[in-house]
Amino acid sequence: MTECSSKLIDLVVKAQMPILFVLIFVPFGVFFLSYQMQSIALLGIIVILLGVSCWHYKTKIYPKTIEFMNRHSNTQPPKFHHAIIIAHKKIEISWTDYICGIDILIERFSTNDPPVPFRIYDVASKEDVLNCIFDPDTQYLWIFGHGQRNKLKISGKKLCYADIRDAPKKLFVGQYHCNSPIGTSLADMTNASESDVTKFLRFTPEIRNAVSRQLNRMEIGK
Repeated sequence: MTECSSKLIDLVVKAQMPILFVLIFVPFGVFFLSYQMQSIALLGIIVILLGVSCWHYKTKIYPKTIEFMNRHSNTQPPKFHHAIIIAHKKIEISWTDYICGIDILIERFSTNDPPVPFRIYDVASKEDVLNCIFDPDTQYLWIFGHGQRNKLKISGKKLCYADIRDAPKKLFVGQYHCNSPIGTSLADMTNASESDVTKFLRFTPEIRNAVSRQLNRMEIGK
């Protein structure tokens, strides 16, 4: 059974859920048994914060991202450039596909002095993603979507990174989707000089912070 087999990929996904349960709900359960009233208050605060966050992302970040994308959709960068890849998990595109830091990238790239060459790849097929990966001009890959360390889910299908052979070397690969403790990442397959690939799940607030941190490390738009 190879790491690209559906059985292994599904097994890794299922294995992460009990681990997540233990890390989050067990400590909260212990806290609840000891401090019931405080736990109820804390749970209420968490629910409120989640609601406010969803409202903010949907009404503020999403429209801002779409505005930025429309403004720069016809940008034709010079030969070498940063590729912002937005891979959609399902055929039905959701507003949640656009809230994990795409706006941060576009704003920092376009306002940097001098502007950083970039292009937006809003894709819905494995072929589109592969074309971008194999393009020697896409030296930096910023991938947004859903997946694991070794795969990207797009339009209901799986693109296993370990199946990608002879891809050109990249200067940077950022997998801004859920990852996993094991598996061959796209950064591995492209022999990237620098990468941002985690060992576990990634959530929207952390991903947005990670994008900003990576840009700061690259000294872009500081």
